[in-house]
Amino acid sequence: MTIRPKQSASERGIALIVVLLLMAVLSGLATGFALTGQTEVAMATNEVYFAGARAAAEAGLNRSLVEIFADTSTNWLSGADGAVDAGNPSATVNADNGSLLFLLGAGPYYVDSANRYSYEIQILDDDNDLLYETPLTTAQRAAMGEPGNSTYVNQNQRVVLRAIGYGPNGTTVRIARIIESLATTSTATTNVPSLANPAILVNGSFEMNGNITIAGTSGNVHANGDLSKTGGSGTITGSATASGSYSGPTVATGATGGGRPTINVPEVRASDYISLANYKLTVVGNVPVVQTQSGGVWSTCTTSACTGTGWTYSGGTWSSGKTPTAATYYAEGNVDIGNTSGSANRLVSVIATGDINVQGGSAELTPAGNHGIQFVADGDVKIVNGASLDAPGNVEGKILVRGQFEAGGNMTFQGRVLVQDVQGVGNLVANGGNRIHGSVQFTYNGTLGATFTEVAVVSGPTTYVNNVSGWMEQ
Repeated sequence: MTIRPKQSASERGIALIVVLLLMAVLSGLATGFALTGQTEVAMATNEVYFAGARAAAEAGLNRSLVEIFADTSTNWLSGADGAVDAGNPSATVNADNGSLLFLLGAGPYYVDSANRYSYEIQILDDDNDLLYETPLTTAQRAAMGEPGNSTYVNQNQRVVLRAIGYGPNGTTVRIARIIESLATTSTATTNVPSLANPAILVNGSFEMNGNITIAGTSGNVHANGDLSKTGGSGTITGSATASGSYSGPTVATGATGGGRPTINVPEVRASDYISLANYKLTVVGNVPVVQTQSGGVWSTCTTSACTGTGWTYSGGTWSSGKTPTAATYYAEGNVDIGNTSGSANRLVSVIATGDINVQGGSAELTPAGNHGIQFVADGDVKIVNGASLDAPGNVEGKILVRGQFEAGGNMTFQGRVLVQDVQGVGNLVANGGNRIHGSVQFTYNGTLGATFTEVAVVSGPTTYVNNVSGWMEQ
């Protein structure tokens, strides 16, 4: 006979509880999987919306670029009417500023048949606060070449073409291209051959004092302000002329006197010449460093060639030392050049965002490379004592000065000096203090390219050449 164990009621209850718990766990898992699936679907849908909105924005950019590249007659910030009221942003003439409606037609601009995706196009000055999370400061505007606070006036030749792409559920994507908008005004010219290719050209007043010598086949001096010569000695092999008045003895072999036509002095900006530099002297995180560039990008260099260039930094000024490496330097800040060692002139050119002060009695330099640049300064240039900047042979250099220029002592230079005479940009020479004095000698034989034989007279319309120079994504 088989005896079966008898199952108690408590055991049957425990089994029921276990089954219920398993069912609860399985139900929770199923619910979790369902919620996860819904989230993944929502995320995928959002990605689709974002991709569609971005595609719409890119379509708007591409369409707009085709149109603005073809249009060379419009100042985009002033719009089709060409009028701007910078002092009154709400003025009627500003309604079309930065608008491409006259080229693209009236929006909205849809890119799909269901009208789910569209774009909007704006052209903004690069200092417009709409492009930034926080408004720009006065210092930031000045640093980017946009002093003042007008978003309707392009002062640095850069504007931003921005496209806003829209998709379902309020999806928005903003992308932009930075446009270099170069303006050229047609001009007529008048030849002034007697003032050709001067050795010294100053866009202001200029004083010559002492036993100065301006020699060479292009040994001419011209000031767009007044020109004066003090002291009876001195020699100028060419002309000594001024657009204002001339005072002093006749020391020039050629023409002498005032009332002559103005000779245009080109804009001097150190940043225009940075591509010529082999080394960049700068400060990163309060640490002075030497940088080199590759593919247009500057980065700090730690090789012996970089660390051994011979430059030191203190209080905003770079000092050359006695043995600077032969190269072209772009220095962010002021530059001091003292005595250099060696029997031959060192091949050193300097481009500075501040002043350049050459005060060594035996500072001997000549332009590096084949670009013909000796010095470029956003501030003043002062050369005193016995600095020798006249290399053996017919090697001529250019000294380009945005501020004021002074040379004294018995310094020598072979080449051409152009002084823009912008007030207040430097600290070495007083405003209006452009002068040479002592026994200085300048020699120029006119080997540095285009001559200054024409006076530009503005006439005719302005045309614009637009090129993409960068991109932004917000």
